[in-house]
Amino acid sequence: MGSAPPPAWHGVLGTAELDAAFKNDTNNQLGLSILRVDIDPADSRLGRRRRPMPRTPRRGGVKYVLATPWTPPASMKTNNNTVAGELKTTSYADYAAYLKSFYQYMGNVDVISVQNEPNIKVTYLSATWSATPTLQLHQEQRPRHRRTFHDAGDLQNYDTSYSDSTLNDSVAASNVDYIGLHLYGRR
Repeated sequence: MGSAPPPAWHGVLGTAELDAAFKNDTNNQLGLSILRVDIDPADSRLGRRRRPMPRTPRRGGVKYVLATPWTPPASMKTNNNTVAGELKTTSYADYAAYLKSFYQYMGNVDVISVQNEPNIKVTYLSATWSATPTLQLHQEQRPRHRRTFHDAGDLQNYDTSYSDSTLNDSVAASNVDYIGLHLYGRR
């Protein structure tokens, strides 16, 4: 199993690319508002090699930055690999601190998700989660890292079963600002 990112990763966006994607001044600009970036588990410097834009200020019309990990670092997982496996229950505090480190380094991230598509199994950077880690992270860790992670996971197939357990818990729900759902793959 390799740990290469999916081929869609672009890397650092230049001014012309930011303008084309996020401005809306000409017919050749898309006027998008959200830039989604990955949190690279292989980068011990937490994304410094692939930071998509300067820490401040926002450029090219970007209004919101969403950061998503495709996997926790291998050392925090049950299989000690960046592909498949689960977040160890003993790593919840370390994982929350890891996300906080990324947030502090970037300085301009509006939303950090706890995991990309935790409800599917793939052969690239990934982790499989049940609803329990999401619930426990928002119950136990988010209060300690208040301004860090805000999203209960970017779920594939519009699967609300993962977020429902978190939203049905009054403590965890008070610590969630966003629920990310991917609409593709929905039946």
